[in-house]
Amino acid sequence: MNFDGKLYLSILSSDLTVYDDTTSQQLLEMIQNANIIITKEMEVSGEMIRQFPDSVKLICEAGTGYNNIDFNENK
Repeated sequence: MNFDGKLYLSILSSDLTVYDDTTSQQLLEMIQNANIIITKEMEVSGEMIRQFPDSVKLICEAGTGYNNIDFNENK
């Protein structure tokens, strides 16, 4: 999400961890105790969301739209 290196994400919080490319399995491992998850063009399936810890309160897509995040509860 910081392709040109000009985003200073540390301004968001002093408790911020930024990862480069991430697989779905890595995401599930990285978000333990996270409150907010920010993704960029990464598919987040309903199955994956159901595996998120209760600490996750917000999922953000750092781009336009939210078609990469599956909000369909019927899956």
